[in-house]
Amino acid sequence: MRLKSKHIPGIDFLAMIFISILIIFGAFGIISYQNTSIVLKNSIVDSNICMAADNSNLLKQHLKELKTIIEGVSFRTEIQSMDWSAQKPVLLEEAERLNVMRFQITDLAGYSQSTPEGQFDLPGLEGVHSALKGEAYISEPFQESAGKRAIMACSVPIKNKKKDIVGALTASLDSHFLIDSISNLQMGETGFGFIIDKDGRIIACPDREKLLARQSNINENPEFGDFIHEMSSREKGYALYNYAGKDYFTTYSKIADTEWFLALTAPEQEVFQKLDILKKKFFSLILITITFCIFCCLLLAGYLFKRKTVQDLELRVEEDKRLLKESSELEKLRTQFFANITHELRTPLNVILASIQLCKLYFEKEKETHNVNMSKHLKTIKQNCYRLMRLVNNLIDTTKIDVGFLEKHAGNNNIVKIVEDITMSIQEFTQNKGINLSFEKNSEEKVIACDVDKIERIMLNLISNAIKFTDQGGSIYVKVQDRGENVVISVKDTGIGIPRDKQAAIFERFVQVEQTLTKNKDGSGIGLAMVKSFVEMHGGTITAVSEYGKGSEFIIDLPVTTMENKRDEFYLEEVETQRRIERINIEFSDIYYS
Repeated sequence: MRLKSKHIPGIDFLAMIFISILIIFGAFGIISYQNTSIVLKNSIVDSNICMAADNSNLLKQHLKELKTIIEGVSFRTEIQSMDWSAQKPVLLEEAERLNVMRFQITDLAGYSQSTPEGQFDLPGLEGVHSALKGEAYISEPFQESAGKRAIMACSVPIKNKKKDIVGALTASLDSHFLIDSISNLQMGETGFGFIIDKDGRIIACPDREKLLARQSNINENPEFGDFIHEMSSREKGYALYNYAGKDYFTTYSKIADTEWFLALTAPEQEVFQKLDILKKKFFSLILITITFCIFCCLLLAGYLFKRKTVQDLELRVEEDKRLLKESSELEKLRTQFFANITHELRTPLNVILASIQLCKLYFEKEKETHNVNMSKHLKTIKQNCYRLMRLVNNLIDTTKIDVGFLEKHAGNNNIVKIVEDITMSIQEFTQNKGINLSFEKNSEEKVIACDVDKIERIMLNLISNAIKFTDQGGSIYVKVQDRGENVVISVKDTGIGIPRDKQAAIFERFVQVEQTLTKNKDGSGIGLAMVKSFVEMHGGTITAVSEYGKGSEFIIDLPVTTMENKRDEFYLEEVETQRRIERINIEFSDIYYS
């Protein structure tokens, strides 16, 4: 029983995950619903605005066609003659053909004639004045003077053959075509369209009686004040208003070339019915999703309890394997390094010991020839001392690099001269080895901030490697290129090259190319790693390009920087010659020996 009631490890964590899932899904649902509803609402609004704009453009075309038709009548020769006896029969004919109530002619003096005679439909002279100025004009619907119909007047200029305005032609029409053009417009289930002017007076609506009664100014209702103000200041848009306790949604668009607006209105609930449907569906989906998540969490809980221990064990095994592998590789490198160091230290010591013994024998024999032999063996002792010194120097510098104690003593120096002097100093040695050494530069001087000592060690190390792995008759090319913001130094040889699988690791410490490929050349495997550290100390990079069997090229890219009020204190030519000779002897000690 105790085992069954024992607290299961991780149950608190799972409970926290479960609660987090519920919170995340809830928050995600609310955010998604809000974003989706906003997008849908904007889409509905934009769609209805576009519908109003499209229908206003269509109505504009109808009005334009009307003007064009009346202008076509004004182009007839009889009308242009301004002779009423000639105009009257033509106007009667055109009125019957175009279903126009009557035509009126007004001359420049303001005298008017109409068909039938004596019946005028000019509530104002604005249309006639516009026509006499050369602009076609369509009036708002107004009540017929002799009846109860709502009519409209379309006035166009009459021009003679010289294109001079000689009068105005006005056609009186039944405004039913405006009502017919909007009678089929619908938004929502019960919405309708209407035309209003910028002052809020209704021009046309499906309710003809209301229009005729001229009780059509929506400004009478204070709720419409903001709507009319906003509409008069914009070309198209939408508005919300409340009428008789009910919320309405309206979109509007201005009819071009007029002061009228086409508006579509419907109860807000009808227009945004899709939002209510979305809300119901979305929250139903959220409820289903949360229920499904709860079910899945309950199923996974048991599985997670069983898998947790197994996964922990697997992770520990993988980590142990990784650590074991790293330890094995590190131990292998360490063993190889100390094997190389042992060999490097043992070989010169044995040679020095043997030379000392031979010197002792020569002293004992007291022969004249012993001086020559003594010189030869003392030279051998000195060379191997250099080898030991080179190895110790590299080990000391490597240790300083590891602990961050190695400093750069920089000064403003001519990098071209430094590299050229080093190259020329060893040219005689390479000639004795049967190797051609050439130097190339594209500039005589390039001053940068650098440590002369470390630049020399970089170049001597790279050139010594090139000499070691280049056969007699081969070539070594040293090149310095001034590229403005950087200096590129390359050391290229025609030696044996580096195998492709070894190129990526040659700058790593303790890594050497296999001796079977390097003709048993000695080395500790830390030279190129140290060179890379020196280059990076100057803010530069070093890369190797090699093809096995054809040679290698090491490319150094150094940035051009200078130090203010800092002249070179380390590169004095009269002092450098002897120091450079000794450094060459040290760096090339293993080459002399071989």
